[in-house]
Amino acid sequence: MTLYLDCSISFSPLHYRIDFYHDLLNSSSLFAASIAHLGAKFAIVCNETIAPLYGNKLCQALQQLGLKSDLLMIKDGEKYKTRTTKETLENELLKKSYGRDCCLIALGGGVVMDLAGFIAATFCRGISLVMVPTSLLGMVDAAIGGKTAVNAIEGKNLIGTFYHPKKIAIDPYFLKTLIANELKNGFAEAIKYGAILDSSFFDYLKEQVHLLLALDLKEIEKMIFKSCQLKLQVVTADPNESGLRHLLNFGHTAAHALEKVTNFEIAHGQAVALGMALEAYLAFLEGYLKKSDLLALIQLLQLFGFSLKLAASIEDQALIHTMNADKKALKRQPRFVMMKEIGAAVSFAGSYCATASVKNIEQAVKWMKNDLCSYPRADL
Repeated sequence: MTLYLDCSISFSPLHYRIDFYHDLLNSSSLFAASIAHLGAKFAIVCNETIAPLYGNKLCQALQQLGLKSDLLMIKDGEKYKTRTTKETLENELLKKSYGRDCCLIALGGGVVMDLAGFIAATFCRGISLVMVPTSLLGMVDAAIGGKTAVNAIEGKNLIGTFYHPKKIAIDPYFLKTLIANELKNGFAEAIKYGAILDSSFFDYLKEQVHLLLALDLKEIEKMIFKSCQLKLQVVTADPNESGLRHLLNFGHTAAHALEKVTNFEIAHGQAVALGMALEAYLAFLEGYLKKSDLLALIQLLQLFGFSLKLAASIEDQALIHTMNADKKALKRQPRFVMMKEIGAAVSFAGSYCATASVKNIEQAVKWMKNDLCSYPRADL
């Protein structure tokens, strides 16, 4: 195992590390040894796809060190990130006599990160947690920042808490087994960072789009590391999302609603891409964003291959109704991050999200459904 980059960050009063690796699982015994001090027993949470690829090997590496280790599998997909799945896994831990001295390893993508993190936060009132993201979404977003949650009938991520891992291990080699659509989930989050935090990163993504889509390891590593830096800057300043961290929800008020009304048939990255376009257009309607910056965002989404077409069967009012139940909503009024230019958002006295007029929300939803797919248009 080659450690090519090492960085750590403190979350007062917590402390955990983000370590970058090359080909982690081909030296899984060394990785297992690096986390052995975190628990007397180890439970690896992964889905049915990841288990045969990576889960069994990591489990065996821990067992070879004399450490008790079990593989806990869930079904693959956002629709299984529920309280029922959480309870099933907790019951399994209890039956196997896991206690407060155990460590939970989240091995997988965003669903596993969110679900396993929530279990770690509540099992025996908190146990050690290690994040090993195997998807680009996990590496640039889900593993970082301590957000944990499960979905409810009313919406996505409505039940959860903040709980930080003791260690995050990022290895871009995992990405070799991902299909293009899975990679897009991560690219959408990277574009988000550029759009609301760093215009130079936005430009970098545009300049290197072809190498990134081709999974050029050198550029992918750069993109992941910069994404981690940008997210950590926000999270360390506002770990519990009281203001500044709302920035990281850009595009997600609409995206989570899209996922919910489609029963999670739409991929998260695709939903975020459409959500960013809608929310940027809403900022344009509200007078915060110039048309040229809106078009620049749409163009970058297109360069990364995101479809800007939404199924006509999705009802406008169903989408708006679901946005009203968003976590950031106040008095059943959804709030949105409003871009003011590429790389920056409107502060709103430090809250970084605001309501919009019902008329403009309705117009933005109609635009997303009917006009966005026809870009470029002169009549925005």
